[in-house]
Amino acid sequence: MVPRLSLFEDIDKDAAIATMPAGIRMVFVVHGAVTIDAREFRTGAVWFGEEAMTCTGGAEGATVWRWELSRGEPKSFDAPELSTRTKLSATLDTIPEGELLFRGDSVAFLAGGTALATATSPLRAHREGHSCRTLPRWSHSGRGEAG
Repeated sequence: MVPRLSLFEDIDKDAAIATMPAGIRMVFVVHGAVTIDAREFRTGAVWFGEEAMTCTGGAEGATVWRWELSRGEPKSFDAPELSTRTKLSATLDTIPEGELLFRGDSVAFLAGGTALATATSPLRAHREGHSCRTLPRWSHSGRGEAG
């Protein structure tokens, strides 16, 4: 079955608690705060994982963007206090066979700065023997340090 990449916008209201079954996903906190498996993530933070997870919205609510890499239709959250909207969902028909690196990069720069061209993509084939499972932590590159 061909892999599918989907992007969802989840709006947590009043400390909504949502559970997700295991799956390859990345969560970016657009605004507010969420707690994922007992760890708090605030505006601008990214979480990545493959195991089942519990996500709790902050007391003031939160908006997150959730990327899902799945075979077939992506799984959905189980939470009545959560509003979810599909922003993008497409099959990756031309993706090469082998391991993948699922990464979340920041391309932010100061106002008036210049966005330089880059050869990296958020999802790319990784042929050096590393597995997504070995990359649970994210590193942050300063201005001009990303490679």
